[in-house]
Amino acid sequence: MKPGPKPKDWTGALVNGCAVLRFDRAERLRRWYLVRCYCGNDFTVRIDLLLSLHTRSCGCSLKARKNHLTHGGRHTPEYQTWAR
Repeated sequence: MKPGPKPKDWTGALVNGCAVLRFDRAERLRRWYLVRCYCGNDFTVRIDLLLSLHTRSCGCSLKARKNHLTHGGRHTPEYQTWAR
């Protein structure tokens, strides 16, 4: 079987505010890269998820949001009455 085209090397690119540092590994036709987030943390991510905007940071943007948590009152009598 004839080999396909060589995949693009994303090393050194800036994608969604994250700097691609180096190629990490390939698993089942997926390519993983070591990436530095804009906050300074390094993390490993599949390049297709980074390019498709499914991954935008190492998770620091979720931690910074204050409204991502629910109210935590699901098991209160008031919530049970409201949910009916």
